Amino acid sequence: MSDLSMVRDFFIIKEAFENGDFSLQTVSELIITIRRYRDELTSEQAVLLLEIPLNVLENDVELKEDGLWQKSNRDYFSGNMNVHDSDYIKELKERITLASFGLEDISDLTKYIQGNFKELSMSVEFLLRNVEVTIRDDVKLNAHSTFNKSGKAFAHYIERSFL
Repeated sequence: MSDLSMVRDFFIIKEAFENGDFSLQTVSELIITIRRYRDELTSEQAVLLLEIPLNVLENDVELKEDGLWQKSNRDYFSGNMNVHDSDYIKELKERITLASFGLEDISDLTKYIQGNFKELSMSVEFLLRNVEVTIRDDVKLNAHSTFNKSGKAFAHYIERSFL
């Protein structure tokens, strides 16, 4: 794919944030786009782009059904955790298999991906699925969230990643 195709796809998401026409689904679409262009993105771009879902996970959302979420996702999530040379991933995969993980673990996984984006290579595709599915299906905005007022900030991070 061309560099222009990548920029166009990210800027469509940026425009949604700028125009205030966004939701948690938009953040999920951002993650899908990061997965699609994982080979073209630099580590620096990935860090900036992943800051958006990370910030949402840490500041804006809570699980819809804590407990049920762990049980219903453990097989899918652990199946996506195939990084054999990482003690962190091995430990997290074990906790996921035991359904002993939380939203904080998904945030930490996002940070891990940020810090190891290029080294993870093809594994980024699968690891980011856990983050994407969580944001798409399993969380809701918490009472003190400023998510709906943060579109311009999110758009700024997308734009910065391509300067």
